[in-house]
Amino acid sequence: MGDKREELLHYLTTNPGWHTAKELAVAIDRSPRSVKSYLKDLQDQYPIESGNRGYYLAVGAVSEEEQELDNVNSLVINKLLSTPDGIDLYDLADEFYISESAVLNILRQARTQLAKYNLAAERNGDLLVIKGKESDRRHYISAMIYQEISGSFLNKSIIKDNFVGIDVELLDQILTETAEADSIYLNTFDKNNILLHLAIALEREKEGLVSENSVDTECDSVSFATDVVEKVESETGVKFTQADRQDLVTIINGSISRLPDESTRLDNPETQDMLKVIVEYLRKVYNFDLGTLKFYNQFGIHLDRLVTRLKQGKTIHNPLASSIKKSSPTIYECAVLIGHLISDRYQVEVPDNELAFIAMHIGNALSEQIATENMVKAVVLTPNYQNQATTIVSQLNKHFSDVLLVAGVSSDPEDISQMSADLVICVGETIDWQGEVIEISPFVNFNDINVIQQACVRIRHRKLQDGITSELETFFKPEFFYYGRDLANRDAALEKIASCFTQAGVTDASYLTKLKQREELSSTAFGKVAIPHSFNMVALKSRGYILVNPTGIEWGQNAKVYVVIGLAIDPQNTSLFREVFDKISEVMVDEENISQLIQCTTYDQFIDQLINLL
Repeated sequence: MGDKREELLHYLTTNPGWHTAKELAVAIDRSPRSVKSYLKDLQDQYPIESGNRGYYLAVGAVSEEEQELDNVNSLVINKLLSTPDGIDLYDLADEFYISESAVLNILRQARTQLAKYNLAAERNGDLLVIKGKESDRRHYISAMIYQEISGSFLNKSIIKDNFVGIDVELLDQILTETAEADSIYLNTFDKNNILLHLAIALEREKEGLVSENSVDTECDSVSFATDVVEKVESETGVKFTQADRQDLVTIINGSISRLPDESTRLDNPETQDMLKVIVEYLRKVYNFDLGTLKFYNQFGIHLDRLVTRLKQGKTIHNPLASSIKKSSPTIYECAVLIGHLISDRYQVEVPDNELAFIAMHIGNALSEQIATENMVKAVVLTPNYQNQATTIVSQLNKHFSDVLLVAGVSSDPEDISQMSADLVICVGETIDWQGEVIEISPFVNFNDINVIQQACVRIRHRKLQDGITSELETFFKPEFFYYGRDLANRDAALEKIASCFTQAGVTDASYLTKLKQREELSSTAFGKVAIPHSFNMVALKSRGYILVNPTGIEWGQNAKVYVVIGLAIDPQNTSLFREVFDKISEVMVDEENISQLIQCTTYDQFIDQLINLL
């Protein structure tokens, strides 16, 4: 592929959305006719759509070869991060079956991202090393893992694609109908987790791999979980062993429960101790915390059974193993290291199929953790009369599944004071607490739903403002704020922004030209504000410049703006452009907001007012 075609593909990949041929021509410094020719060539290999809005590259449209290359890049960097003393260039190239020049190119590409975590890739002769603090190494590895997940790690389509002999749709129907009949709410993660374990159990039965010994846990014999297992047996004609039945019941109960139910804890001290070692290892090496009761329950069951299988010389085929290893190399590497811990403790070998199961547990738990980060975390204080707590939690999940996560339930106010949450929901008498407290009835009626909804709105808005405050203060520095009446036209404003960015090392000297090229194509002014930026994300750092002129700045023909927000985004933060652009745009479209902002003569006043308007 020619260099300009590669440059064009890179631009489409890093700038999602529709782009005209004229815009793309400016971006790669070629004529619109050449751009159309390049696009025609690229459409043979990539799903590039065309229409009256221009051209668009479908999200995630990368070739298998490029995906493979990205995975190798992650593995090489991860290997260096895990080897503080460094690795010989030729040994590293041999390990990953790539050339020495490819290894060096991977390091060059990673330098900018590593620098954000105070890390530096260096070469001393043939020795390659990433230097920096251990805490920064962990933060970087954690960021790599979160980037790989980027949403749900597991979904029904993936299960269907990899368990082709199992009727996953039938299992989904059984789950849905049984949940409705038993008044049980299942969120997406819980449902997919149950589907996966049912599919694995059925696949195992088909291959003649049945369990002889169950995990020693207590579970209710009359429950949603047992209803599901019995219906699966009835509809599929499969008869699970008692051990498999009990494991499935325990896993399902753990998936639907948000209560700290001690009865579902593992009763195997050795497994409990190994779980603690694994959770502490993940916290120490990868900088994330999976020490939740749900992870202990679900992964504990898997770990207990895994060790039993391996000691018996048995293993389970995992149809997802290949795809997990390819799509999530860092998470898989995390599973490999956990496999070593298990091997050392129990003196057994953990094969690739079993490593993939470990990766699935970790990836799905992290994926759920990411999805719930922005939810309101609540604890419920309620007398547990006639199983009242379970009923209330079920109602809360039913009405507020998208915004509220029940993190704990207790009947003792002293317990509540030890819990971490955004909201305390009291059934009956309220308590004094450092955060927000609301009171509802035992029946969760219409008025209660309104009270909870209003509390969630307040808390989410407050959390959003706190997050935005940190983000804006990082992005907009005091030295990049200017208030005055002397910059009265577009060119003067652009020159001011570009000059300050260049002097501060945010951009190079060509940035002013890039700003003007973008303006010549289409004005960045809308209403009373302009947000100038370049086509390509070419900055050395991500920063914003705020320019306020209360008398107005002439911005092209018959346009006058009063606030200018100059954006400089580096290539590693393409998503930041959209986040900042969208948030600021929401405020700036209202002329009343502009009238308030132009009264702010200092940086602190402007940022405070901007946050208040969000």
